[in-house]
Amino acid sequence: MVDSDLELPGGQPETARTFRNILCLSGGGYRGLFTAIVLEHIEARLQAIGVASLRDHFDLIAGTSIGGLLACGIACGVPAAKLQAALREHGPKVFPAKRFQFLRKLFGPLYSTPPLVNAVKASLGGAEAQTLDKVQTPLLVPAVSWISGAVTLFASRGLVGAAAKPITLLDVCLSTSAAPTYFPPNTIPNVDVLVDGGLAANAPDLAALAAATELWRLPLQSYQVVSIGTAGSAAGGMAASVPRSGIRWAQGAQIVQLVLAAQERHTVASCKTLLGDRFFRIDQPPTQHHLALQALDKVDASVTTTLSNLAAQAIAAARVHPPAWAQPLVQ
Repeated sequence: MVDSDLELPGGQPETARTFRNILCLSGGGYRGLFTAIVLEHIEARLQAIGVASLRDHFDLIAGTSIGGLLACGIACGVPAAKLQAALREHGPKVFPAKRFQFLRKLFGPLYSTPPLVNAVKASLGGAEAQTLDKVQTPLLVPAVSWISGAVTLFASRGLVGAAAKPITLLDVCLSTSAAPTYFPPNTIPNVDVLVDGGLAANAPDLAALAAATELWRLPLQSYQVVSIGTAGSAAGGMAASVPRSGIRWAQGAQIVQLVLAAQERHTVASCKTLLGDRFFRIDQPPTQHHLALQALDKVDASVTTTLSNLAAQAIAAARVHPPAWAQPLVQ
């Protein structure tokens, strides 16, 4: 684990390759099912051309919140189909329906940690006990330190070498997913108290790009980024509906949702400016009829079906005019 000023090993050995592929996965609670479906499609396309898994194609994998869980799974070689199945099975257990949600949030987090722990274990299949200093795949997962207020970047041995810390992937996943009002902070004894990485980097794309440039020291045009969203809305509203009190901002965790959405949109726009057609974003924002998808924790059969349909639409849209380097991933 390192702070926001990454210290990466320099002098990496030169290879014949002049580019690096980066995979970035945004946060979004149960909407991560959308991401997992897209990942399964990409992995199937890669396997059709002889690439065994996502981690065999991407040189760096980054993810925040639910995207962090998916990123950890990919870095450990877990098939995308298994990750998707785990989200479908454990989503209703992690986010059970609760009455009087607003009142509950006034007195503590809405959801408890044990079901989230079970979801991480089911997703990673034993790899949750692996520590960052043993993970050879370059992996980056953001969280936020409650103690210092700084961004904490969990980085694997494959990314930062001997600077990687002996922190388990379970703690990494619990830290990056600890969204305020939804889950309690994750305390790592003698290390830190951490909350959701989405507060600073719901789209980890810029952090991943910075880490990649430090690790490989290649020109900016050498990086190709596949960025996958979670079919989330812009989280805004009508001018007259802006909350006027702290209670209104807290209701429905509107302040949390606005922070996540605004940060993600800014990051995506910045990366597009920096990389042009070497930045390939796959997402499918919901229409105004999909209001339930504004929430991070809405889980029922209708939401699951809607996320599946939106993922199919996103895949179809990605096939239309992908940059040449991304064509094998979607077509």
